[in-house]
Amino acid sequence: MFDLNRKTHVYFSRLYRERLGLPNHKQEGPEGFDLLMHPDELLIATESGIHFLNMLIDLRPEKRMDFKLVSEFRICKPNGGWMRLWEQQQLLETDPHGNIWLALSTVDVSPNQNIEEPMTCRLVNHRTGEITPFTTENSFNQLTRREKEILSLISNGHISKQIADHLNISTHTVNTHRQNIIEKMKVSNTAEAVRMASRIEGMI
Repeated sequence: MFDLNRKTHVYFSRLYRERLGLPNHKQEGPEGFDLLMHPDELLIATESGIHFLNMLIDLRPEKRMDFKLVSEFRICKPNGGWMRLWEQQQLLETDPHGNIWLALSTVDVSPNQNIEEPMTCRLVNHRTGEITPFTTENSFNQLTRREKEILSLISNGHISKQIADHLNISTHTVNTHRQNIIEKMKVSNTAEAVRMASRIEGMI
């Protein structure tokens, strides 16, 4: 449990390492837990938490508790191998003025133990059941300059032929870029990519 006013963890289970089969560490708190995370995923995890918090701040106070961030990531086991964990983060309590106060994180072993898969994040509205892939600045920055340009044109309502004419490239090339955007941002379609990227201020 994290106090966002005091910027410190106010509670964590002292049994979590034992129950998850993790080694003891000099830093027994959650910060030590982060040191075991796969190096490719620590930055993504940090960015996801920051963007989730910013999203909550932008929501109306009565909507803030509807959402949680669900992530799967790899962590080092005592034998030197890797295992996937599953984490949920959500707002637990607001202060008397309606400001974000306490956040809750719960962690468990993921049923998906394919350690070749990179970290995944998704936003879940637990009132409606809607699930949305959660895009971070890191995943957006994987796009090339041309892909960002095309995503910007898509966000302005241009179809593939219009984009091709505007950039003096073939429609086939535009569609190839669109598919690359979908794959890099781990979304289902370019409309979803636009929606996800728009959550990161100034991206498109």
